[in-house]
Amino acid sequence: MFSFFKKNLVDKKLFVLVVLGFFNLFFSFFLPIMNGKFIDLLILSNEYQTIIMYIVLLMFFIILSTLVSYIYKVISFDIHYKFSFNILYKYVNFLLKIPINDYNSYDTLYLSQRLKMDVENIVSFILTNIIPAVLNLLFGVIILTLLFFENIAIFFMFIIFIIMYLAIYYSRAKKIFLLNTENIEQQNKYFGFFNHIFLKNKEIRSHSIYDFINHKFLDVYHKTFYLDRKFTHLLYRLNTTDEWITMFFSVSILIFSAYYILKQKMTIGQYITVSSYFSISLNIVQFYIELGNGYQLAKTSMCRMNEISKINLENHGELSLERVYKIELSDVNFTQESNLYSKNINFCFGNEYINFISGKNGSGKTTLLEAIIGINYERRFGDILLNNEKIENLNMYDIRKNNMSIYLQDNFYLETDTVNSFVLEHNINLEQVKKNKELSELFYSEIFNIFSLKNKKISELSSGERQLFFLFLTVIKEADVFIFDEPTSNMNTHLVSKLYCIFKFLQKKNKIVIVVTHDMKLLEFSENTLELY
Repeated sequence: MFSFFKKNLVDKKLFVLVVLGFFNLFFSFFLPIMNGKFIDLLILSNEYQTIIMYIVLLMFFIILSTLVSYIYKVISFDIHYKFSFNILYKYVNFLLKIPINDYNSYDTLYLSQRLKMDVENIVSFILTNIIPAVLNLLFGVIILTLLFFENIAIFFMFIIFIIMYLAIYYSRAKKIFLLNTENIEQQNKYFGFFNHIFLKNKEIRSHSIYDFINHKFLDVYHKTFYLDRKFTHLLYRLNTTDEWITMFFSVSILIFSAYYILKQKMTIGQYITVSSYFSISLNIVQFYIELGNGYQLAKTSMCRMNEISKINLENHGELSLERVYKIELSDVNFTQESNLYSKNINFCFGNEYINFISGKNGSGKTTLLEAIIGINYERRFGDILLNNEKIENLNMYDIRKNNMSIYLQDNFYLETDTVNSFVLEHNINLEQVKKNKELSELFYSEIFNIFSLKNKKISELSSGERQLFFLFLTVIKEADVFIFDEPTSNMNTHLVSKLYCIFKFLQKKNKIVIVVTHDMKLLEFSENTLELY
């Protein structure tokens, strides 16, 4: 876990935090001494001016201690947020580059909830405990040394106290870890299901399956409640045991101190100092007990993060292409559950004509498309070549970014994104596009006019407008290869021919155009078609 901390948190503020932590340690050590001396001064001294000066000095250190504590908390908050973001940023980018089949094995809502919870658990544990753990250890050694010279009996009582706490912790550590692992996994499933209900709201309404959903919801709730209650009750029982031990030793210290004061072996001021140190010592021990419990919780999250980290990244080569002029399939086969389908595909996608991929549902069109653009290497045999170079040798991240423009049925956008924000981000000159005959007939028509939609949010567009907008973004990109996955689904029939004109316009500019479709109207324009069975 500490190596994880070292890799993910490098910040100058951390050094400042350590320095401030040592100042907090100093004040925690020094103020009890001053308080004890002040009590003795009130009892034994008649010098009013000395008492006033001591009060001023004491107030100065209290104010300084409060200020240092405030700055420490502010900086700690900043580092906490930065640390959390750095880890989330790293893991999100990692997950975007694992094989797509591995990614699809996770429920995305569950995965996002799990990742957020695990990162928060680890970050909170590290930042809340790492610096205080070092400082408390140092402070604890100082306190024990002072207690040893101040009162040997209290010192040995405290040693017994520590041994009892350690025994309790080690007896429960494994149980906390195992039960927390089960509990936190169920918590993620619960919130994942909760989010899934909202995500599938339309389907639930359409099929009127409210009773079914409610039954499932209650079932998940009861499982979650049972595990959470079981885990929480375990912590309650253990905390109660800790409180009983703490109370026993506090009473013992009180009795011993009263005895020494009555025997005039200890002053009131010394008692207050010893009492303060013992109280601080109790807090230190409690801190390490909570640290141990927190470690078991963070260990669960760390194990789950490591599980994700062990997934292999996609295999990509290093070679980039200045231009893509040919895509070739050579004896390509796909398997699913040991069954072979899409047998021995041999086909060439060139820029001499518009290329179509057609076939019935389940024939492998999407799988083939994912293989061509390099996001799915699994369950495939044979070679896919770009410019006679095997796709495994190519840097497909770079090629998809610079050489390909891809239209998918589902496109990425945020709820706050507007049409204009996309236009600006892609550096699109709408006036220049308007002068193009083929583009203007589809994207500046009575049915769809991109100018009139500029200030609308993407989420506010109708499904048809959204489809045409993302088609617009696809065809306007500077690329060598244009790939369209079912571009005419739900499209007005008389717009199909206009879309085909755009395909032809791209092809005449020596672009490779690949259209995945089972739209018979679009297939009427077929020039070079790969039929999958």
